[in-house]
Amino acid sequence: MKVAVFNDTRSDNHYGCELVMRELIQLLHTNDLRPFFFWPVNKDWDSQLVKARFAEADAIIVNGEGTIHGDRPRTHYLANLGHYARSHKKPAFLVNALIHDISDEVAAKLRTFTRIFVRDSNSSGELARFGIDSTVVPDLSFNASFPEFSQRRGVCGLDCNVTAVSNQIRAYCRLHGYPFYRMRLSFRRNPLEYLRYKINPTSQPERMAATIGRYEMAITGRFHGVVYCLLTGTPFIAIQANSPKLASLLKDVFGNTVRLRRMESLSSSDLSVLARWSDEEVLQIDQFRSKARIGIKKMIQTIAEDVRAGILQSRSIGR
Repeated sequence: MKVAVFNDTRSDNHYGCELVMRELIQLLHTNDLRPFFFWPVNKDWDSQLVKARFAEADAIIVNGEGTIHGDRPRTHYLANLGHYARSHKKPAFLVNALIHDISDEVAAKLRTFTRIFVRDSNSSGELARFGIDSTVVPDLSFNASFPEFSQRRGVCGLDCNVTAVSNQIRAYCRLHGYPFYRMRLSFRRNPLEYLRYKINPTSQPERMAATIGRYEMAITGRFHGVVYCLLTGTPFIAIQANSPKLASLLKDVFGNTVRLRRMESLSSSDLSVLARWSDEEVLQIDQFRSKARIGIKKMIQTIAEDVRAGILQSRSIGR
């Protein structure tokens, strides 16, 4: 069965996006779903070229990630895929989605998807406001497994998608002598690392995991920075930026936002207290990761079953 994948985020040159897409592609193949066409992030799909390839697909999969919030053009053209697929009698699945602060118009478009899988409980609550049901399945990157490192030393900083916050983290690291790493690469900032990434992108998540995993603690403003910390067993402080996605993830994992700070309030006491996991946190992380892997695999299996059965509209999508 052939599937077209939209919002392919690999072009962002981001260690988190690379991991998400790698896990998605592997899981699709495992379930006899062959991704034959990929449409990149940040690009409207409404063209004759795309529609011609669309016609070849047995189903459409939209990788939501952090792109469906507010009333931006990108929110609308991704939401439009559900209606277009349905009008051409093809099932469409929104997966790995963060849904935040959407309008009535966007909600009406999302209602036309066959199934919606969101990556956090807050997103499910946002859809429930409009009577749209969804299934909470953690970010696809949680399907990955990395070794946990026994030899750790020091603190590192990771960037943020908000430039001002990223600069604050970098300045803090420079002041305290901590190394600072970028999760999104550019040729201008780091040409050698960028070229290494482009030559063999699928191996890069392991490199980033090995980098983060050798530290006792990380300070990060990125969603996938926190994900890599959870996957490698690295204690962290998450820095609040401009969206609720970090708070949503922490609430789903720990039931609280104790590890979430604003950069201006960060102090040495935060590091000393949060540089190690509590026994309760270790248990919560293990349980979350185990449930996540089960949920992710079940999500793709459900999609495969729906495609085989020719289901266009799930009864679980709301009123």
